[in-house]
Amino acid sequence: MLEFELTTEDFVAFSIYGALSAPAVQKRSARLRIGASAAMFVGLGLAAGLQDGWLYGLVAGLIAAAVFWLIWPPLWAWSTKRNVMRLAESGGLGKPGPCRIWIDQYGVHDATPDGTSTVSWRGIDRVEETPSHAFIFVGPIQAYVIPKRIGGSAVADFLAAVRAGLATA
Repeated sequence: MLEFELTTEDFVAFSIYGALSAPAVQKRSARLRIGASAAMFVGLGLAAGLQDGWLYGLVAGLIAAAVFWLIWPPLWAWSTKRNVMRLAESGGLGKPGPCRIWIDQYGVHDATPDGTSTVSWRGIDRVEETPSHAFIFVGPIQAYVIPKRIGGSAVADFLAAVRAGLATA
């Protein structure tokens, strides 16, 4: 069993990680990157081509598309972080407070002052870690958040037990 205090920073860390690593979000980002790069190529290429000739327009469009292609990943990450911070400022990410999380033969359980939840072993999608947090995913962008500041060895032992439970489920 782990007992810890969830903070707004924990919710922010998960929201950013989940938003940037979720497969559905990555697919959307890739589609936007391709579409926006193509739009840059066509738009700038056409505008420059009409004014200075087709070859200049082709080169200008290719350069614009390549630049946009290269700046998209950091631009996407920055935009995601900015949106998450705005949501955090409004209190929309979660309610900070004490949390207790434990496992048994049925799955993973947590308790906060607002209630308890249980997810069976079959309901756990994956376990992922960052240097500062562990996430036990129960959906594409839903997870139990465990801050590693509570003790690295305690979290490592808990995650090993979760992974063992998943292996036997």
